[in-house]
Amino acid sequence: MSTDRKLPGNAPCVLLIVAALLLAAPLGSVAIGADDPISEKVDESIPPEESAPLDCPEGEEKAVIGATADFVEKSSGFRYTARVDTGATTCSIHASKVRVEDAEKSMLKNVGKKVSFELESDNGKKKRVSTTIADTIRVKTSDAKERRYKVWLTLLHGGVERRVHVTLNDRSHMEFPLLIGRNFLCGKFVVDVAEEHSDGAIAASAEAKSAGDGG
Repeated sequence: MSTDRKLPGNAPCVLLIVAALLLAAPLGSVAIGADDPISEKVDESIPPEESAPLDCPEGEEKAVIGATADFVEKSSGFRYTARVDTGATTCSIHASKVRVEDAEKSMLKNVGKKVSFELESDNGKKKRVSTTIADTIRVKTSDAKERRYKVWLTLLHGGVERRVHVTLNDRSHMEFPLLIGRNFLCGKFVVDVAEEHSDGAIAASAEAKSAGDGG
């Protein structure tokens, strides 16, 4: 009795399609539709990286900013109500659906690569933006130490526009999707916690201009 089994009639076509996809996919590429992790646990055997020096212009008159303030993220044109935190070295923004070009498993190996991610404005609009991974940062959470990406983004408030490192983070459980750290404030602002909110008229006008330009 023969033990040979016939393949289903469409099997050769399926096999050819799978083979073609495998040949077409470059090594190290991320599967279509797959999102990369926004953080990873820190390998304690690797020494911490040195932080980039803050850009603090001297001799300029500093503006006063409150505990919260209106900001615009320039590439998306989105307006945010941000929390101002002098205890944070780097700004941080809520991001989702992170995708790194030719991603490696280790975040450290992805520094310098292109990354895209989804931002969401205060009023619920969503937009995908692209930039470069500038560095990574170690963050201590209640559970463990995490590594997160730092990217270049341009933020605006009250006539001040600065291109700074911004940490990508899941801030969906936090009140403010954008946190402003010392790397934006340094040399430009003095924080007055008695001033509860700074509207930053430039924020609204910048968002309107971005919308008018189709951004």
